[in-house]
Amino acid sequence: MAMEKKSSKIITAVLAIIIIVAVITIVYISLPKNENETENNNGGEQENVVVLQMLYNDTYKNFTLNQLEDLDSMTGTGGYIKSNNMTSGPYELTGVRISTLLNEFENLPDNFSINIEALDSPTNIFNKSIINGNVAIFNETGVQIGTGGAEMIIIYKQNGVYLNNSDGPLRTGFIYEGGFTSSKLWIKQVLSMLIIYD
Repeated sequence: MAMEKKSSKIITAVLAIIIIVAVITIVYISLPKNENETENNNGGEQENVVVLQMLYNDTYKNFTLNQLEDLDSMTGTGGYIKSNNMTSGPYELTGVRISTLLNEFENLPDNFSINIEALDSPTNIFNKSIINGNVAIFNETGVQIGTGGAEMIIIYKQNGVYLNNSDGPLRTGFIYEGGFTSSKLWIKQVLSMLIIYD
């Protein structure tokens, strides 16, 4: 009889613990999410996650994906050509002009470059001419058909879809209708941009 009572007490205690854990779990799941943890349209990134950092002198500007999307965006067609003359694209690209990002800083010097740091390549320097789109334009066979007229952007969507982790969440690229730019100018997994000058 004593054993049955002891066994009954143990079972009751175990059931009570299970019920308490279940109630705590249900309450936790039911709690509203913290405003800073709300998912954006990307489905995975959080609103407060910085995807791009810019630096000029002692001034830092941090951008989340939502903040980049709130800036004046640009959508157009662009693709790149590799050194073996294989083309990729053209794609519909959506992003922010580099010039729009640079306008976030006051009193930039007349002559400057940007050093773009990426996950797999820490140093990628673009001079003002490249930033302004004065780059070689090629056709699909690798023949140069012109120079200039391209628009350099930070891309966050390709063909209407957010960039995946292997390319993004951000990459550099160029919009140019009917032509391709060098793949060396398309930097994947961009992390930061440092504005430098002589």
